[in-house]
Amino acid sequence: MSGFGRHPFRLIAAFGAVVAACEPNPEARPPRIAYATVPLNVRQAPLVTATVLAQLPPGTALAVGTCEGGWCGVATNVVAGYAEQAYLADSALPPATAQRSEGRGYRNAYGEWVRSPTWTPDSLPPPGATAQCGDGSYSFSNTRRGTCSWHGGVARWLPRADSIRR
Repeated sequence: MSGFGRHPFRLIAAFGAVVAACEPNPEARPPRIAYATVPLNVRQAPLVTATVLAQLPPGTALAVGTCEGGWCGVATNVVAGYAEQAYLADSALPPATAQRSEGRGYRNAYGEWVRSPTWTPDSLPPPGATAQCGDGSYSFSNTRRGTCSWHGGVARWLPRADSIRR
């Protein structure tokens, strides 16, 4: 993996749009395309404190160059800069209505619909639960970050939790 400073961030024309490439020979391989999973800040440098050049809506397609330290070089036809890797997905998000299931829930940082924490009358974990929260509710989170944050923190992880993102 090459560092950000070793290769200039070059813009090349491909498929009728301007795309980014951070490789020494951008023609050798087409850039990876990824999609914003949240309103995405494109920054001037790979730092949270760097100037925001643009905020792109969820679902925006971006050409992705080198990723390092949680940041990726990205470009669209209007802006080039850096974005946090955690907010990029390899596939476009389906429309919100197609991804939403019954009941209350929220969209996580990856743009996925997640059922809101719930209580059960018998205090047994419902199908699909990943953690039991401090207030006794069960979480369906598919990431460890923020799980049970409004429910007293995680009291215990359930067996399915081994497969969730960290």
